[in-house]
Amino acid sequence: MSDLFSVLLWFPDGSCNVERRGLDAEAAVRFAHSLTKRPAALLGAIARVTIIDDEDCTVFDWRDQQGVVFPNGEGTPPKEWVPPRKGV
Repeated sequence: MSDLFSVLLWFPDGSCNVERRGLDAEAAVRFAHSLTKRPAALLGAIARVTIIDDEDCTVFDWRDQQGVVFPNGEGTPPKEWVPPRKGV
């Protein structure tokens, strides 16, 4: 895992936007948390907030109506997560 992170903002239509890049871990968590508390999130205009490292690994995932789904305390990805196929 890298020392730099990006925060992605997902919309109800499935599109996403990289809101911030190159953040340290603390700044990424603070910014992601602020996104989940904004009026847009409370009204359902923000569907998901994800933190990824510079290798595109998800290290945090929040979803509207569900809250934090990863890490979930068990160290397992969300249920619909499918590992990449080998050789692809």
